[in-house]
Amino acid sequence: VEVTSCSITFKGQPARLAMIHDITEKRKLEKEIIKLRVQKQKKITQATLIAQEKERQQIGKDLHDNINQVLTTTKLYLELARSNESMRMNLIERSEKNLINTINELRSLSRSLVPPTLQDVGLTEAIQELLDSYLITKKFVVHFTFEGCIENTDTEIKLAIYRIIQEQLNNITKYSEAQNVYIKIWTDATLNLMMKDDGKGFDVNARRKGLGINNIINRVELYNGTIKIESGFGNGCQLSIAIPAYDKPPQ
Repeated sequence: VEVTSCSITFKGQPARLAMIHDITEKRKLEKEIIKLRVQKQKKITQATLIAQEKERQQIGKDLHDNINQVLTTTKLYLELARSNESMRMNLIERSEKNLINTINELRSLSRSLVPPTLQDVGLTEAIQELLDSYLITKKFVVHFTFEGCIENTDTEIKLAIYRIIQEQLNNITKYSEAQNVYIKIWTDATLNLMMKDDGKGFDVNARRKGLGINNIINRVELYNGTIKIESGFGNGCQLSIAIPAYDKPPQ
């Protein structure tokens, strides 16, 4: 129970009024809210760990299947070039080409893992560098616009927006078969992001097997933001995200 009291005058005499409230249900609800918050945080943490493990597996696969194979072939070319004078220049040229491709692939892999320091280059420039790596593939055209004082937002929130864009671009590359991608960022009381593509779309109510969209939702919820996903077969997909522009991220 919760007991409160105060001084009063009763029939001309000083007295105290005591009030006793049964707060059993209130306490139960408070405990349930705390339990739900803990469960939510556990789900976010679990999704993050799964995503990290998946990322490690992908890195290992890329290093083994692509870079390791190319470097092994290059080593064989150079060994053969030592003993075969007639093919030497051709083998050296092939080795050089392989090394250039390997450097580019490592640069792309590094960029995907470690974004530019947002405090140094800013969010818009970091996003533009990210988009440039996708434009090279020529799979789709990206239309990027921004408005407002975006760079005044907290660095951690800007990094979250960067990762969301990176994740969704990866989803679009894998699944959408889009020709155009539209990205817009603007600020009011919140930092807003809109990402839209003209791909084949999907059923938003269907159970998703991949982690891409779930990772995006978890990032948005971590900063008390809101997300709206609109899609349908043949209608592409649009993400509308709003994250409060905190001076500091929530604790």
